[in-house]
Amino acid sequence: MLTAQTIPTDAQQGKEFATQIAERVRQAREERAITQDQFAAALGCNDRQTISAIETGIRRIAPEEMVRIAKILSKPVSFFTDPYVIAETSAFSYRAAPNSPDIGAFERKAHKLISASRRFRRLLGEPEAPFGNQLKGINRQTPLLAAADAGDRTAGSLGLGDTPALKLLRAAEERLSVSILFVDAPESISGAVCHLPDGDYVLVNRNEASFRRNFNIGHELFHVLTWAEMPPGRIDPVLQGEQRPKVERLADNFSSGLLMPLREVQGRWRARAPEGDLHRWIIANAKDFRVSGQALYWRLVDAGLLSKTVRVDLRLLSRSDEDDGAGKPNPYSAEFARRLSAVLDRGLVSVRKAADLLECEPHDLKGIVSAYGFNPSRSRLPWAGIQTPTRSRPSRNTSSPRRPRIWRSPCGSRPPACETC
Repeated sequence: MLTAQTIPTDAQQGKEFATQIAERVRQAREERAITQDQFAAALGCNDRQTISAIETGIRRIAPEEMVRIAKILSKPVSFFTDPYVIAETSAFSYRAAPNSPDIGAFERKAHKLISASRRFRRLLGEPEAPFGNQLKGINRQTPLLAAADAGDRTAGSLGLGDTPALKLLRAAEERLSVSILFVDAPESISGAVCHLPDGDYVLVNRNEASFRRNFNIGHELFHVLTWAEMPPGRIDPVLQGEQRPKVERLADNFSSGLLMPLREVQGRWRARAPEGDLHRWIIANAKDFRVSGQALYWRLVDAGLLSKTVRVDLRLLSRSDEDDGAGKPNPYSAEFARRLSAVLDRGLVSVRKAADLLECEPHDLKGIVSAYGFNPSRSRLPWAGIQTPTRSRPSRNTSSPRRPRIWRSPCGSRPPACETC
């Protein structure tokens, strides 16, 4: 049974919509470095108090005013009115190959996915996570080894045990309130991190091997935990050695310490057979830690357990994707699938809208939710069948100019279509 606590009322949603417009007007004005007095003059208001009332949601904006505001602030009207637009600037950082041609398309996909996650949560009346955790004492002057120590301490604080990779995903979501979403991404992109006022998100390319995914999650968690002090750039280029920005090398060292606790590494190193093959030992233990052979090698070197003078062929430490027994994870996450199932089942979001947000076919939604054990029951859902409406084509009068065809959603609204049709 649905209650007022599970789904926001019309009045609540109306108040949220007004607040959204007010906040985005303020944000767009500040982005363009326009003062309230200047904005008031451009809009034709008497004084800045009127602008202040608009930006705090006290004064409602008429439709014709909204059009003028959008023009003054150089934004489309949808920037202010569409709840699926991510208005925050500098909120994303993409971990990708240098000069990747795929960033633009992936960025669009990431925006739609995260906006969907935010909106679903709000439609269901679920609490936000505005109080993010931040690592103490970490900045751009922090030595790389100190970042590894911070990762080690974080693993201990989260209770990740001897093999942190096995518990990291759940701990990030439950203890740190970070949403981890597995996505299909091009080979040139490993993932992304998104820091928003109401929550943090990490996107991981699910097509990569599990040991790469684990390291990327640790790397992006560092950015989440240090965003206030060291916000990453829009592009985190996957480079080698000293070519990489200091912040990215700190993130790698943090991930190394997080996934390979020093005490466990030291214990395994002391227990090894000195006469054994070092390459095989590193590969075997890297498998146990769920990391790459190269990652464990550098952890040993940085911990002072293995000297760089010891001859090690890093090419022999490579692990192939076929060597990964973890398999490919299901798309997105269990929490995302639960919310998707709930908004569809309760009629809060239409099949058409959900498929557009996830850039998939309507019938694909069933596979997404059922992979995590959810099964919406409403007969209107895609697996019950969707009929594409057909329209008769009127005869064309060749004597008059042809008018452009305007697509309308089933409820009659022009795009973007409303959420429930």
